Amino acid sequence: MELKLYIAIIKKNILIITLITFLGAAIAFYLSLNLQSGYKFAQTFYILDQNTVPSLPADTAQNSYFTQEKARNFTDTAVAILTSPDFTGDLDIQGSISVRKQAPQVIKITTLAQDQEAAKSLMEKVITSFNAKILKLQPSSAFQINAIGKVPDPEPANPSPKIVLAFGAASGFVVALITVGLKTYFRL
Repeated sequence: MELKLYIAIIKKNILIITLITFLGAAIAFYLSLNLQSGYKFAQTFYILDQNTVPSLPADTAQNSYFTQEKARNFTDTAVAILTSPDFTGDLDIQGSISVRKQAPQVIKITTLAQDQEAAKSLMEKVITSFNAKILKLQPSSAFQINAIGKVPDPEPANPSPKIVLAFGAASGFVVALITVGLKTYFRL
């Protein structure tokens, strides 16, 4: 079919396309207002070997290098432990946890809970439980996660209504085009 024919079909059914597009936008906007809201608390942590001393003599530079490499390699282990169902199941949490490795020895932990205090307490519970679990798994290990910078305030974790509205309108438009295409194909 030629472009003129497509344009003619769209002009003929512009009312249906407009109605379904607005319906999709309205449904998306309504859902964005009623989605479960909560508070997101994200903090960055540095994985550190507590046995390392900052002022090492020059002859132990090689030893310092291997200690740092062990800490870098431990980052993947820390992320695996923090995201494992066993770890989150032991905590009996009311919310969710996500962990992301940002750099060697640097991870970002994000907690999501119903209110600000629950998000903060969940973060504290995760940190203390993780450090205790590492000592339990390997008593000779001195690895711990330490917070970097000041503690931020939890922020609301609601989706942006503008983005959801645009997505709903785009989805409605696609559904409208499919509907018009099927209507034209079956000559209804």
